[in-house]
Amino acid sequence: MQSHRVRWHRIALRTLPLRAMRQDRLMFRTGRRSALTMPHPDVFRFELRSNDFGWWADSEDKKRRSEIITANNTTVGAGDGDTIWTAFCVVLGDHPGLLNSQGGVAFPFGFITQWHSVDTTVGRGPVLAVNVSNNALKIQTRSDTGGPSVVNQHYSGAVPAKGDKTYIVMQATFGEVGHLNAWINGSQLVNADTPIGYYNDPHAILGYPHWGLYAINQPTTDIVYIANPEWGTTDLSARISSPLPVPDLTW
Repeated sequence: MQSHRVRWHRIALRTLPLRAMRQDRLMFRTGRRSALTMPHPDVFRFELRSNDFGWWADSEDKKRRSEIITANNTTVGAGDGDTIWTAFCVVLGDHPGLLNSQGGVAFPFGFITQWHSVDTTVGRGPVLAVNVSNNALKIQTRSDTGGPSVVNQHYSGAVPAKGDKTYIVMQATFGEVGHLNAWINGSQLVNADTPIGYYNDPHAILGYPHWGLYAINQPTTDIVYIANPEWGTTDLSARISSPLPVPDLTW
């Protein structure tokens, strides 16, 4: 598998239909049409409002989303034993719904990137995710070792302040004999032998990538920027110390 850098032209975002495919047919977007914009050719802006449903089930499940997602998820993604690199920069805009619990209820997730399993009947939690809910940035995995309800948390730290550029690089080997390395702003914070993915599935793909914001439905407006998202089997270790440049915008 080659590596992919996710890019759109701003004109294309305005003119293509809701499930607009990338030029290389690898990614599409889901969610409210105006929730995804591009203030710069390398920067995606995701804005979640109340009742921003991406799938038919989101309303019933009380979830909301604006994401770009791999289109051919049964053939494109990470298979058992594959080692995948991913690199991107995240910048938080206004994000009141991600900071704390509301009414004493802690929100379990606010995923800015997730590698999801191929689910056909029952939806399961992502097998690899970066989660920014409840005022913490967390790196998490799931697998058949514990099942979808067991979240293995490999890192937890403070959520970046509004407007701060946070550069994330991950190297993940999927499968029962898996491994995860993760770097944030050039520092390695995860180096763990850990199973990644529902490896007992009959599907060839154990995980395919999403970027954007996927969270509990609530009456807040939350904004996340993702810059220069890349993924694939090509070594992206150079991005650890030399990330792709991100312009200074009004976040």
